This record gives sequence, C-alpha cells and structure tokens, in this order.
Amino acid sequence: MRSGVLIMAVDPDGNTDFFIDGDYSSHTYVDDGDHQVIQLSKENFQRLSDINFDPSAEDYQCVIESGKMRDDLFPTVNNVLSGSQYVPYGKHHDCLLSSKEQNTSDISKYASKRIDMYNPNDNSLLDFSAGQEYLVSQLLKGESVITGVRTGGKHGNANGETGHFLNVCGMGFDSKGRNYFSYYDNANYKTGTNLEDNRFYLSLTSNGIPVWYDNTNVGVGGATQYIVTEVRYNLSKK
Repeated sequence: MRSGVLIMAVDPDGNTDFFIDGDYSSHTYVDDGDHQVIQLSKENFQRLSDINFDPSAEDYQCVIESGKMRDDLFPTVNNVLSGSQYVPYGKHHDCLLSSKEQNTSDISKYASKRIDMYNPNDNSLLDFSAGQEYLVSQLLKGESVITGVRTGGKHGNANGETGHFLNVCGMGFDSKGRNYFSYYDNANYKTGTNLEDNRFYLSLTSNGIPVWYDNTNVGVGGATQYIVTEVRYNLSKK
C-alpha cells in the first residue's frame, strides 16, 4: 500500500479497498499490486459507509458500475420527474411555460435569475462550472431544473443563444464511461421522456469552450443539436 495513505475500510468481498486521501474530490483507481483500491471523497466514503458497502445499493453503484471504476463528475440520480405527467409544448405553445409546469419547483419569472453556461459572443459573462454545479445540487435535492439550449440561429431571449427550454431531470454514467445529464423535452412528443435518448454529454468546442450537448433525437424542428446555454434558478431552492 502506498505510504501516507490511511485505509478506512475494506469491502466484504476482500477484493476492493476504500480509502480517503485528504479532500480528494473524485474517485480513482490506485494500483497497490494486491487489491483494487478506490480513492474516495469524504462525502462518498460516508455514503458507502452508511450502506455498509452493499454492492446492490444505488449509492455503491455511484462508485463502481459493471465491475469498472467510475471516473465521475457526480453521482447518479435516475429521474426526479418519474411518475409525473408529461407536459408537451402544444399545451401552451410556449416551451418555457411548458417547462415551468413540468418542473418540480417554483421558477423565477425573471430571466436575470439564471446562470449562463454558453454564449460564444460574450465569454466574459459565462460561468460554466457554476451552472454545472447548480444542476447537480438541485438533482441531488430531487428537483428538476429548467435549462435553456441552443438550437441554431438567434433568438429574443436574454441569452441570445437560447432557442428552447426543457427540464433536466437526471444524471448518470453510461456504458462508455461518460457522465450525462438527462432531460424531458416538451418539443419532442415521440421521445420527450425517453431518458436513454435525451442526454447531454460533455465536450469541448473547436476553441476549447466546455459545453453540454446532445446531437441525437433533438425535438426542435430544424435543429441538429442542443447545447446547454443557461439554467434557471428554482425559487424554492435559491
């Protein structure tokens, strides 16, 4: 075992050691030549400790999935809108109003109550990390988040790149080792609640700007991809 590392617990199958190393904020493998060793944040170690490292528990799967280490940005939340009635665009003929009705919290009516995550015309006002952290924090509280996306062209919204609004309602980790945010799309009556299709993945633009995007089964006619441009605050949570 590496020097200077404190082993905090060993899981029941005897093959995996868990340890905390300072305030390490994610999970990584450490090869000690004997066991699979997983480096955990204090928060995730406590979550595993609380469930006694039960391999069938969801919190355990946030660290290990299909026998592979997860290099995660965030834990899994399957769908905070599960069981709620889908609100299509056609009900209001307004994507923001449909998103507000679909959302689990009261939403600010003021466009200023938002975090801009993408606008290539004004990078100085962007706060990508804050927007991502807000999505994670709300989903962990069981709240969906109204999210603006770029669909192409210019629009009259406060963030000029925002052409459509939808609800981010889950997050996870796929079989290819990629984190994602999943969403309900009020503009897609066929697959609007299909969270296997409706997923934002992390990428970089050609000039190195980080974005969450989806280029499959997007619901807005004429659009070939969505790029997350903004998130709106939940009043009850902000």
